[in-house]
Amino acid sequence: MKTPAKLISCIVFPVILAASLTIINRTLEPKYTLSTSDWPTTSTFNQFYRMDRDSIEVLFFGSSIAASAFVPQVLYDEYGMTSYNLACELQNIFFSYYWLEEALHYQSPRAVVLDLEFMNDYYPENRLNTKESISRKSIDPMRWSLNKVKAVHHICTLDRSQSELSYYLTNIRYHSRWPEVSLRDLDIEMTENAPLKGFAPVNENAPEEAGPYIPGRTDEKYAFQEVMQEYLDRIVKLCREKGISLMLVSLPGDTMNDSINFTHESYADGNGILYLNLCTPEQINRIGAFFPEENIYYHENIWGAVKTSRYIGALLAENYEIEPLTDPQYESSKEYFRQILDSFNLTRITDAGEYRRALERPYFRVFETTDDTINIDGEEFRSEDSGVNIVVYDLNMQRVMDFVTLQGQTLIRHY
Repeated sequence: MKTPAKLISCIVFPVILAASLTIINRTLEPKYTLSTSDWPTTSTFNQFYRMDRDSIEVLFFGSSIAASAFVPQVLYDEYGMTSYNLACELQNIFFSYYWLEEALHYQSPRAVVLDLEFMNDYYPENRLNTKESISRKSIDPMRWSLNKVKAVHHICTLDRSQSELSYYLTNIRYHSRWPEVSLRDLDIEMTENAPLKGFAPVNENAPEEAGPYIPGRTDEKYAFQEVMQEYLDRIVKLCREKGISLMLVSLPGDTMNDSINFTHESYADGNGILYLNLCTPEQINRIGAFFPEENIYYHENIWGAVKTSRYIGALLAENYEIEPLTDPQYESSKEYFRQILDSFNLTRITDAGEYRRALERPYFRVFETTDDTINIDGEEFRSEDSGVNIVVYDLNMQRVMDFVTLQGQTLIRHY
């Protein structure tokens, strides 16, 4: 009679233990969402798994400069093209390869656009060309499968300082986070829902020193980082096997030079791939961004990204004959994106009357006082200027977007 009880105990206890560890691990893992980070990688990857199967025509991969440059909603609104941005902060070619592998279990894209920034050797002390915190941002949100097992094994083979077990039991890595765990770690809506579909909106104008790369003449190549070379070759091979068109891109910044341009062009030509160097004056003029307000340098701001996305969308439609379609997943996020644009536009308003009118939108929560300090969720906003202090909280992104002082018709911005 005791045998069934023992058997039940042997089954129930491991199940409870596994469930408990899963909850603990998920709670302790850092969460990167629009409310907590400029690079919402957690919600980006989680939302990807919620997309309808075989509904995405174009996938974007790369580092944060790609995350802030390509807006899937613009490609849909302008061209009826469904896309998803799977770029991540400092994500190099190795991680882009494994996310491409992962994506192809759920989607059958017509085209892939890959940012080549991390072909450079940014971390010469590390064969993986990264550091552990970046590895975690890319891999922790990935669902467990044979693909993730391979990725983790190869990460820890290339970087011996990392432990494979700590990827399976992430509480080993994040146990010190217990004191800082908050309700944001349990907010399913923010950690799993990303209507921007991987786009990371940024606000800053272009820096004064920014400018295009002026091509010269050279036959001097630079050496691709060894592991990046291997995984770029794998991406090319995988796209070829799956019949996916691959576009390689370089985005405007401060790393482009003649040897890099020549090496990228030579690689693309040798593999029959389209390479687009958006750093050149010709390409920048075609994008048509108004400098510096519509920033397309380094991390593009939201206005520059809209222009870049329009341009890329036109090239994708032209070169790969991607036909427009209607998709409810993108129809339903049109208004959300418009409201996000409104929120960022608010931070550029300098007229007090116009600012007051803009605050009437229902997706703003406005905190207004004549006191010199406003406290919101433990964060203090202080002004030395006399007048009416206003802090604007965006309900969509769940974060403060602007902080100003109004002195009659004069608007003083602090944030």
